[in-house]
Amino acid sequence: MIAAYTIENRHIKKAGISDISGKATRWIRAVNPDAAEIEKLSKIVNVPIGEFEEFLTEEERPRISKEKYLQIIFDTPFRESGEIETIPISIFLYKNILLTLEKQKVTVLERFEERLSSNKSAFLLKRRPGYFAFIMLDKINDKFLSRINTIDDMSTILKKKAKKFEPDVVERIYNHSVTLSFFHQALSANHEVLNSLRKSHYTGFTSHDRSNFNELYLDSLAIRSEERRVGKECRSRWSPYH
Repeated sequence: MIAAYTIENRHIKKAGISDISGKATRWIRAVNPDAAEIEKLSKIVNVPIGEFEEFLTEEERPRISKEKYLQIIFDTPFRESGEIETIPISIFLYKNILLTLEKQKVTVLERFEERLSSNKSAFLLKRRPGYFAFIMLDKINDKFLSRINTIDDMSTILKKKAKKFEPDVVERIYNHSVTLSFFHQALSANHEVLNSLRKSHYTGFTSHDRSNFNELYLDSLAIRSEERRVGKECRSRWSPYH
């Protein structure tokens, strides 16, 4: 699936991927594109086909790569068969284009598309792509923190309601602990990406973009601290000896 959005005469326009002329910011969203779509995308953002194929077929860790384009790979929470895990998204920045690549549909990007499809949040396309990328990463940080807070609340309730340390309670709190271990790895890797972005000399970034990424970097410190606190408490609640 591929969708593209831009702004024209102050209104958000859903466009075909071949209709990307003009100076306004373009967001192209690609979800598990096929070979023909990948070839088109490769030409539009000047990214080798192999970069698309590698991301879609391999287990990619968060990182950035700077060529004529900038690639950001960033982990986000993801629900798989009822369990909360993490999944990477890839963001390509090239001139006035922001291209996002997903293996499966990710909630954060779904929300952006819903708003743009309803002619809302036009401000995202009135600024440079670096600003849109910042907002995306900020929403992913928010999603991590929200999930961590939910796990904290749920595990506290489970412990208080249990009359004794029942096996199903142990299992559910243990599952929360496993989710947090996934989050720990993802947040650590995302943190390094943000550290690189705030120092990046990518020509498409303004000084304001770098300042925004610095804010995300500082936010990620707080989120990682909260994850460690909740993880420690979950492990304590899971143990029958506490």
